[in-house]
Amino acid sequence: MKFVALTAAAAQHKAIEYIRQHCKHRGLTLRAEVGSVESSEVDREEEEKTARSEDVQAAQRQLRSLFIRYGLTRPTDEAATDDLSEGGLFIRTNSPQPVGTDLTLRLEVEGFGIPLQGVVCWVREVSEGGRPAGMGIKLARPHPRYIHYIRQKRKAPAPEHEVEEWKGTAEQG
Repeated sequence: MKFVALTAAAAQHKAIEYIRQHCKHRGLTLRAEVGSVESSEVDREEEEKTARSEDVQAAQRQLRSLFIRYGLTRPTDEAATDDLSEGGLFIRTNSPQPVGTDLTLRLEVEGFGIPLQGVVCWVREVSEGGRPAGMGIKLARPHPRYIHYIRQKRKAPAPEHEVEEWKGTAEQG
């Protein structure tokens, strides 16, 4: 397996994150962490803070399959979400945009179209281990209606087997 990025440190970060997710999925515990390729004490502290923040977000994710449109300037491509949190969401698609791409989004929630802006933070090119292909999106200033929806659903989450479904012709992983 090969991890590719613009810098060695970014590729290493992708590899480490893949291993963390694999271990977490399998219920395994990591014994040691590898330092960054271009690390300093400040970098390590920042990475640890980011990892803790990501762990909190992961705990707040909601499995929700909702209709979403996305695009570079206008939301024209159709897809579905796989999970949502206040800070981001995952879009199931067999054609993910590259990491770092800014996207304009329109999420359909309970009869309303919620406009969102985000950036592609990570990509899964192909389905693997039961996880669909797609892209993780970090939201920039999420719309208040979106935040309200997430908080409302967090209070009464759907059972794992019951996910809000959308009917559409868009590609699904």
